[in-house]
Amino acid sequence: MDRHLVYVTMVVIVALIAGIGTLIYLYPPRSQVTPSTSSNSTQVVNSTSTQAVNSTSSASTSTQSPIELLSSLSGAFTVNSAELESLVSYRPSGISINKSADIITFTNKTVYLIILAGPPNNILTFQLFNLTNPTIEVPLDSTVIIAVIDDGYLNHSFGITSTPPPYPASVSPNQDQPAFPGSEMPPTLLINGLSPASSNTYSGYLLKFNATKPGTYWYLCFVPGHASSGMYGKFVVYG
Repeated sequence: MDRHLVYVTMVVIVALIAGIGTLIYLYPPRSQVTPSTSSNSTQVVNSTSTQAVNSTSSASTSTQSPIELLSSLSGAFTVNSAELESLVSYRPSGISINKSADIITFTNKTVYLIILAGPPNNILTFQLFNLTNPTIEVPLDSTVIIAVIDDGYLNHSFGITSTPPPYPASVSPNQDQPAFPGSEMPPTLLINGLSPASSNTYSGYLLKFNATKPGTYWYLCFVPGHASSGMYGKFVVYG
């Protein structure tokens, strides 16, 4: 074989090998990768799960019944507009409302009352079931649960006493003792009152007591000047 031809052939072979090596170095073969769905699926599931939990939590709050909401309250509390609307719209069984006489009578042994203190349309009154300072009648030995909510622009409080009107400008919790244990807010709150409503927040206080003695009592606002301005009503225990 011609030596020149052999030399050329060897040069060509070396060049081909060098070229192939370069291609392999620059463009290495990629192993086939199946798109991982586990990571994405986990994120989607977690995202969906989180959304479901959040929506369920929100739904459980918005669809909470008034009784469930009342049961979750204790002492001082705050509610939003939706919760306030839910509470105010509640109509318990065993109730008779005499609008012409401004009397609300309960016959059940468990009494639920949602009282608005100082609503914007009449800031020195209590309102419940669309009545202003109505007479409230409950049966003897009933358990009375009252949610008092400040719905207006002023501080208000609530307590039930045996002292009848008229009231002085400053009503003292020490002189006007609660009619029943638990039927008044704490003394400091009685004088200072609940915070007024602001945007979507309403402050309130939950009272719970047993009406163990028949008679006529009075509920009133102890914030100075309020009871003397007519912010009171009659509370009757019958039976």
